[in-house]
Amino acid sequence: MTLILTAALLTGAMIDYRTGLLPFKISGVIGITALLYTSVSAPMQMTMHLITALGVGSALSLINTLSQRLWHVIPLGGGDIALLTSLCLCFSLPEIAAIVWIASMTGLIESRFRRLAMIHFGPHLAAATLCCWYLKVIL
Repeated sequence: MTLILTAALLTGAMIDYRTGLLPFKISGVIGITALLYTSVSAPMQMTMHLITALGVGSALSLINTLSQRLWHVIPLGGGDIALLTSLCLCFSLPEIAAIVWIASMTGLIESRFRRLAMIHFGPHLAAATLCCWYLKVIL
């Protein structure tokens, strides 16, 4: 799981940094791997992970839709939403909250440092996810 997660996140981060698009295939690979990992390591928590993924994906999609209709701004791309939804399949809700918080803080630092109004959020999500994953594996 560690090798696949690391490779997929680094690949997605590089693609998103260069093109501004986070491919859905990356999220699909992470999602399928996370389902297999969770079914083997914690089968009793599988239902909770699926409900969390459904809730997070729905909430982020709703936020995007409302923001687009009210303010004509899209805060997250579809690839970012798909990535966070697939990450919910192997991380708990507090860990997902920590990932989003870390990614938001590093994104804020980048936007202030480089004086950008919009940033590519995928690389920040990838870095935050890898930090949480390796801390989870080590501890």
